[in-house]
Amino acid sequence: MVTHSPPYVWMSTWCVPASRGGRAVLASEIDPAPAAVYERNWGLRPEGDVTLLAADAATRVEAWHVDVGDRFDFAVPSARIEVKTTQAGVRVHEFDLTQLEPVEGAVSTVVSIVTTPTHAGASVLDLVNEVQERLGARANLAVKLWQIVAATVGEDWIADTAGARWDRDEGAASLRVMRAASIPRVMEPLDQAILSVRLRVLCENLPLLPRSISLAPTW
Repeated sequence: MVTHSPPYVWMSTWCVPASRGGRAVLASEIDPAPAAVYERNWGLRPEGDVTLLAADAATRVEAWHVDVGDRFDFAVPSARIEVKTTQAGVRVHEFDLTQLEPVEGAVSTVVSIVTTPTHAGASVLDLVNEVQERLGARANLAVKLWQIVAATVGEDWIADTAGARWDRDEGAASLRVMRAASIPRVMEPLDQAILSVRLRVLCENLPLLPRSISLAPTW
């Protein structure tokens, strides 16, 4: 039984389908103020790799990890993105310590989504089909999409997840973006005999990235 929604929930959430009358744009395209705030606070332009990942399904699938054991869900040369979901009443996520540690030459970002199960919502298959539709003729990326979903959820994922559905609108409304560096973690040096550390972190009141990193529909 699937108890949480994998990264393709984020992949389908941050783009507004053309069939719904919108297109994905940066908030800084509408108002230059968010871009200035973003650059002042974080030292980065919002039109970088992170926003590219948020704007284009093909780019996201290309950046999606090949091995489910990879450190981050998505990776491009100057950015790493880890997507976390939870059905809990509070925004609590589990991290490998390495996901919160700095990556030389790249900005690490966490996308947090609170999912709400509902019989009237979207299934895993619905979300995968939507992402595949956005890939157009990129058959190689469609194959990668299905392979990663099978590796993540299981070979029989279509049957196994048939009864699991989530409220997309609530998921989109719950989406938060934060720097990995702002999330509390173990700071002191670890004994060399410690091979890995898992953390369960309350992420409710952490500083959020400006909305210029997110996407907004224009109608």
